[in-house]
Amino acid sequence: MSKLPRVPGCQRLKSPLECVVMTTVALTAHFDGEKVQFDEPCRLATNARLMVVVLPPDDERHAWSRFSAAQLAKAYGDTEPEYTAADLRP
Repeated sequence: MSKLPRVPGCQRLKSPLECVVMTTVALTAHFDGEKVQFDEPCRLATNARLMVVVLPPDDERHAWSRFSAAQLAKAYGDTEPEYTAADLRP
């Protein structure tokens, strides 16, 4: 088995199969009109790679959450039949 490359920001686990685990952290932040500001203190390594996801406004997220909850309640409601393994096709 070939050696896996050492990647900055990763740690190696000691096991029969050597594997690399990347540390991923989700942080909340906001844009103050000039810069993206973390909502909580966080130390990052110089040149740390980041992925920024811009979320929709809260009212839009709440509307989608309500819609999703209603659809899930309908799909898993009391009037839905219970399916068993016998209902699956081979």
